[in-house]
Amino acid sequence: MTPEQEPQIYYVHLCGAIRKPGVYEATKDTRVYELVQSAGGFTKEADENYVNQAANVEDGQQIYIPTREEVLNGNENVTLVNRNGAADAGNAGEDTNKTGKVNINTATKSELCTLPGIGEVKAGSIIDYRTNHGKFQSIEELKQIEGIKDAVYNKIKDMIEAK
Repeated sequence: MTPEQEPQIYYVHLCGAIRKPGVYEATKDTRVYELVQSAGGFTKEADENYVNQAANVEDGQQIYIPTREEVLNGNENVTLVNRNGAADAGNAGEDTNKTGKVNINTATKSELCTLPGIGEVKAGSIIDYRTNHGKFQSIEELKQIEGIKDAVYNKIKDMIEAK
């Protein structure tokens, strides 16, 4: 194998309602569900639907799995689903605030994919929209994007901000 063909090793911190929390090795092709399996699976209290299990992982990423009770109670500390600890194209630390909300004006594609109902296509559309129209003036402006209607918006409105 040439150096270009060798898989790059990522380190991802998996924590919260998971059987074996810790730092796990992964590659760029690893999905969240695969890491969860490596960590022994979810605990019985975990809200398995809160995290996009189909999302790819990133190096230095932290993935927090909240309990159903935490999500039901709206605990602001669990809205941090996915924070990339690595420097990110000049936006390090700007993608989330103290409550962990995803800033739709600065979030990367993979950070947007951590939101329920937002896959790679919709995340790409969000980035395209803000590139072509400038910063989002409000989170409601997301509904201007094809494929993001009331149902998806209502799932994510408490997890996002537009600063």
